[in-house]
Formats: sequence, C-alpha cells, structure tokens
Amino acid sequence: MCMALSKSPRGDDDLPIQLGLGCVNPAVAPVSAIEHGVEALIPEPWIRKLLQVDESEPCLALRRRTWTQGRAAAYGIFFYPGSRYTPGSRYRPADSETVSLI
Repeated sequence: MCMALSKSPRGDDDLPIQLGLGCVNPAVAPVSAIEHGVEALIPEPWIRKLLQVDESEPCLALRRRTWTQGRAAAYGIFFYPGSRYTPGSRYRPADSETVSLI
C-alpha cells in the first residue's frame, strides 16, 4: 500500500484549496483510461483540520483512477472546500474516432 498526502495550493486568502491522497504505480505507463467521480460530502475531522473548514462546510471529493492496458496505474482522492473551489475541465480527445460517452 502506498499513500501520498499533498496539501496545496493556497488561494488568495492563504487558505488551502486542495487536499490529495493517492497511490501511483511508477512502473505502469502510459495511461490508457481515466475515471473520475465527484461527490459532495461533509469531510472527516482530520480532513477539515487540514483544509481549515468548520464542521458544517461541505467539500467536493474527486476520485480519480487510471489504468494502462488493464493494469492499475494510479488512484487518488482530492478534497476541495465547497466555498473555495469551482470545478471545471477541458478535454481534447486524441482521436475523435475512439471517444465514447457514458
């Protein structure tokens, strides 16, 4: 089991805007599939302390899993305070012929 903890970056008011936990298999590359899941939740006390939020503030939890040809490459969960984060993304498919929407 491997675990990495990151607390970064900080916003304009010097409060943390992300807490990440994860595991990466450095022997597996390149990535062939990525899965994201997002959940709104009230985080555990230790997460609230690191993110400097009170017990009533919801956070977004982003779970990310990646694979390389069927082998697990990485797993991560990232927590974002609801009052300090707006999710967004932009994707550019490498080959529009192979893109499928779920």
